[in-house]
Amino acid sequence: MNNTLFNAVFLIGLTSIVVFVILLLVLLILTIKDRVTSKKTVKRWVIVSTTVFGSMALAFILNWMYNPTFLPKGYLSQELESPGGQYSARVYNYTGFIDYKNVRVEVLNNETLKKRTVFIVL
Repeated sequence: MNNTLFNAVFLIGLTSIVVFVILLLVLLILTIKDRVTSKKTVKRWVIVSTTVFGSMALAFILNWMYNPTFLPKGYLSQELESPGGQYSARVYNYTGFIDYKNVRVEVLNNETLKKRTVFIVL
């Protein structure tokens, strides 16, 4: 994923988390009001909206935590070769909305040209 797309997805994910929390609070307040007044004020749109934004927030968090292809590629800062020359490691840095640096290390097999991300620091 390129850096601009990551920033856009990050903002959408962060917004969906905030909206989800607000909708949960609204749902909690309306439920408490229903119990006290014995009237049904919980609207269907609140439940549907909470479910939709909760699903979006969960998908964002799970991708952020467990899917290395979801993270941005970053900018190549260093490339190192193994002593035998069979492998090379590429170190990528990325700084976006978040103040700290993200580092990703990718190992490339020079013979088969297969890449594998082996280390990510968020």
